[in-house]
Amino acid sequence: MDPLKAYKSVKRQTTSPQQAIVMAYDGIIKFLNLAKSKMQERDFYMTNEYMFKARRLLSELTLALNDEAGELADKFRALYNYCYNRTIEANLRKEPEIIDEVIGLLSPLADAWHEAVEQINRDFFEQEGPVALEEKVA
Repeated sequence: MDPLKAYKSVKRQTTSPQQAIVMAYDGIIKFLNLAKSKMQERDFYMTNEYMFKARRLLSELTLALNDEAGELADKFRALYNYCYNRTIEANLRKEPEIIDEVIGLLSPLADAWHEAVEQINRDFFEQEGPVALEEKVA
């Protein structure tokens, strides 16, 4: 097996749900920034490729929503759908400002998820400590 594929496979298998959400947000923002750059360079083929990748990750976030969260899940679903549709519109109109709007909507959420995961990790190590972690792994 290709070492890079093996690494990615292990990373997917060992990533917590919270880390997966952070990775999705980071990926969306990265791909939107790349799409914007390619749009400004008038490389519309690559613009489309990056927009597709961003939309695919938005779909993943939508699918990951817990419907038991009720109104909160509905609000996130509406936001993700809005962002999804805006990326389509940005791509059709070739308007990088729309990409900026979507990034502006998602960046605070990405930041909040980063903080939440960091807090979860801090809490875990304060409670368990590195020695307990090594015992669990061994």
